[in-house]
Amino acid sequence: MIPALRSLSTSKSAASWNTQPCTVCLQCNTVAPKKHLYRQLADSPRMSAWWAATTAAVRAVLASGRVCRVLLLGAKTGVLAVAAARAGAAHVTCVEQCPHLAMACCEVMLANGLHPTTFKVVNKSPISLKLGQDLPLVFNCLIADIIDDGVLSGGFIPAVAHALDELLVRDDPVIVPAAVTVMAQAAGVRPSGCAVACLHDTGADATTDDLHDSTKGLGQAQWLKLSALDQYRWTPSPCLPSPLEPSAFQPLSAPVTVWHMPSAAVVKDKSSVQHLDIELLSGGNWSAVLAWAELLLFGDISITTAGRWQAHAIQPCVGTTSHTDICNNCSWISNNLRGTTNNSISLPMSIGSSTMTAPSRRLPSHQPSIFWLEGSMCVSAGDVYPLIACHNTVRMSFTLKNAEYQYLHVQEPSFPHTQFAMAADQHRLGAYAAALKTTLSKVAAAKLLPQQQQQQQQQGLSSHLQASGCSVDVHVLDVGCG
Repeated sequence: MIPALRSLSTSKSAASWNTQPCTVCLQCNTVAPKKHLYRQLADSPRMSAWWAATTAAVRAVLASGRVCRVLLLGAKTGVLAVAAARAGAAHVTCVEQCPHLAMACCEVMLANGLHPTTFKVVNKSPISLKLGQDLPLVFNCLIADIIDDGVLSGGFIPAVAHALDELLVRDDPVIVPAAVTVMAQAAGVRPSGCAVACLHDTGADATTDDLHDSTKGLGQAQWLKLSALDQYRWTPSPCLPSPLEPSAFQPLSAPVTVWHMPSAAVVKDKSSVQHLDIELLSGGNWSAVLAWAELLLFGDISITTAGRWQAHAIQPCVGTTSHTDICNNCSWISNNLRGTTNNSISLPMSIGSSTMTAPSRRLPSHQPSIFWLEGSMCVSAGDVYPLIACHNTVRMSFTLKNAEYQYLHVQEPSFPHTQFAMAADQHRLGAYAAALKTTLSKVAAAKLLPQQQQQQQQQGLSSHLQASGCSVDVHVLDVGCG
């Protein structure tokens, strides 16, 4: 595929590829295209905001009387490169670490009418770019779409700092995003468990649909306690593969600003430590800190990486002792998500209002990061705790000083974290419950029939009495139960 793509360019320098073998790189190169195609491209509000900010930034450079030369970090499939070119940029250099996305970027720009002499695609890390070797000349406009769910884990600080030091003009460079604000919020996780509906004795023909049909013997739901899993919640999740379910978390405090970083002032190789006083607005078990970014892209164009959690970031659920479906925000989102197949829902217009519908839009592609504390701690409303926030330019951490935890999280790397999603999948567990009930009924009936026939021959009892007097044992083997 690489030679075929190179043939799309009229010159050898139109694209440069880095194909050094690395197992970790291969894994990342496989995940990145899927995340971009299935989540980011489908997120119309996100793509529209970045498109508008890129267009405005290019026009701002042109308005200053300069020829616009754009350096695009995190080019992905080249959508923003097309936006810059259409806005009037004379040349766009696209930098993309994933070779598959870099190839797609070149093809997308050619397919959208960009001449090969007006762009260049570089498959390289942003911090290893060298002027004169990888890049033809300095730039006066920087577009850095490398803010992921982990905020800093995409390498935003070192990449922008390297560009400021070596790749951009000294006089008034235009940078998108213009500023990044890191937000954090104390949160607890609802104890792991699942409500499984139990069927009344409707015979061996009970099906999964009976779980959702009140006319077919739907019984009262039983709550299965799976809280023993919670001690294994310790792995940070800056980039989870699937959207978080907001109803699984209980916001305990209002969001606080941890860092505000103007892009033009970032410095590489400079860590930071912030001491925050977190006042809790609700009681519960504090076990995690949720973090996200508020991005000021350009002018008044801004987006957030909070995703569906933004509802709680605006107005936390205060005064609820347990964060369950009582929360209007979470129950509304959970109910609207249930049964959707096209990843399209209607987001709430205003939090707490009786009208909770808005024009349909795609699910956000971003979500907050979960940073688990060392353990879980019982807290009350009004308590104030000192939280220490640190970052080393690419990774953040949050710790509580002198915390008295109820239990500590077990840092067991071999524990499969997919179990948490499976334990929260009520439809899946309900289907298994219906299947098990049907199967056990058939097995028990098959074992019971010979006993009934034997007793009928020996004692001559009626079938009704035989059935009531017979018993059968059924043994179940659960393989790979998790």
